[in-house]
Amino acid sequence: MLRDYCILRAMLKASGLTLAAKFAQAGLNFIIIILLSRWLVVPDRGEAAFWLMLIAICLAISEIAAGSTVLVLLATHTVALMVRVYALWSALVCFLVMVVAWGIGNVAAETAWILSVAAWFLALLTFCQHLALGKRKWFIFSTSLVITALLPLFFLALFYGYVPKFQVQHYAYSLLLGWLAALLITTLGLWKSGSFNSVNSSVSTSVSVWRNMFTRGILNQLCHLTSLAHNRLPFLLLSASLLGIYANAAALGEAVWMVPGSLGTVLYAKMAGTSPGVYKSRAFSRQLIVGLALSTIAYLVLLLLPSQVFTLLFGEGYAGLQLQLRWLAPGMLAYTIYLMLSYWHSAHDLFAENLKAVLAGLAIGLVVAGILFITTSALSLKGIILAQTMGWATMAAWLLIAYQRRKPAPASNVNSGTG
Repeated sequence: MLRDYCILRAMLKASGLTLAAKFAQAGLNFIIIILLSRWLVVPDRGEAAFWLMLIAICLAISEIAAGSTVLVLLATHTVALMVRVYALWSALVCFLVMVVAWGIGNVAAETAWILSVAAWFLALLTFCQHLALGKRKWFIFSTSLVITALLPLFFLALFYGYVPKFQVQHYAYSLLLGWLAALLITTLGLWKSGSFNSVNSSVSTSVSVWRNMFTRGILNQLCHLTSLAHNRLPFLLLSASLLGIYANAAALGEAVWMVPGSLGTVLYAKMAGTSPGVYKSRAFSRQLIVGLALSTIAYLVLLLLPSQVFTLLFGEGYAGLQLQLRWLAPGMLAYTIYLMLSYWHSAHDLFAENLKAVLAGLAIGLVVAGILFITTSALSLKGIILAQTMGWATMAAWLLIAYQRRKPAPASNVNSGTG
C-alpha cells in the first residue's frame, strides 16, 4: 500500500509544473476567447473558430511523423534528421489543407496563406515541445506551453490597440507572429540545453528515419484524427451564428481536459515501454480517480456560475452559453475518463485499442445523429450535442472495459509483482 501511494505521489508531483503551465495556457486562451467575443461580431467569432479547426487538422496530420513517438525515437534516431523530416512533412500538410479550404470556398486566398504558415510554425513548435518532454526538460516544456498562448495574445492586443479598424484578419496575423516568436524562444532554449544533440543514434539514414517515424506515428495519429472528427463535428454542421456560441461553450468545457492531459503526459513519460505491473496499475487507478474528481469539481464550478457571468464576459449575444455548457458537461466528463485511460494504453503500446474506442465512439455518435435527423426531419443543436455525448460515453466505456481486462491481477504475494 505504501509503495502504491509513493508511485502515485511521484506522478502527481511530476505533473505539478506541467499542470501549472497548462492552467496558465488555458487562462490565456480564455482571455483570447473573451477578447475576440467582445471585439468581433458573433459570425466573425465563428469564422475564427473555424480557422482554429483547420489549424488543428494541420497539426493532427503533421503529428503522424512524430507526436508522442519522439520519446521512443530519441534513443535510436538522429535529432537533426527527425527535425528535417518533420519540417518537410508538416510544411506539405499545412499547405495542402489550406489549399483545400480555399478551393472549396471556406477561406479567402490571402487568409489561407497566412493560416498555412501559422499552422506550420505551430507544428514545429509542437515538435520542439515533444523534444523537450523526451529530454526531460520540464521547465522548457512548460515555458513553451505558456508562451504558445501568451505571445499570440500580446500581438492580438497590439493589433487592437494600434490598428484603426480591428478585423478578424488581424487574429490570423497575431497567430502567425505569436507562434513564430514562441518557436524561436523554445528552439533557443533547447539549443542551449544541448537537446538537439543525439546520443547513441543507431538510425542515421533519411529513409530509415522516414519509415520509422511514420510507422510508429500513423496509428497513434489515426486515433487523434478520429477523435478530432468526433469532437469538431458540430463545427461542420452548425451555422456561423450558432457556432460562435457553441465554440465558446466547448472551449470552456475542453479547458477542463487539461487536468487529465497534464496527469497523462507525465504518466506516459514515466510508464512508456514498461510492463503494466501491479503497483503501477493500482497507482494509476488512484490517479484516474483523482483526475476524475478534479474534473468533476471543475465542471460543477462552471455549471454553478450564473448566466450573467457569461454575458458579462462575452457579451449579450452569448446568453444561451450556460445552457449549452450544461448539455455538454456530462459527455465531456466521460471524455476525461477516456483521456486518462488512453494514456495508460499508449504507454503500454496499445494504440490500436485507443483507435478502436474512438472509432466506436464516432460510429455511435453518427448513428445517433442520423436517427435524430430521420425522426425529427432536422438536426438541432441539442441533438448534435446528444450525439456527441453518446460518442464520448462509448469511448470511455470501451477503454474502461479494456483496462479492466488487461490490468494485472494482484498476486497472493505482491512482492513478486513486476511494478
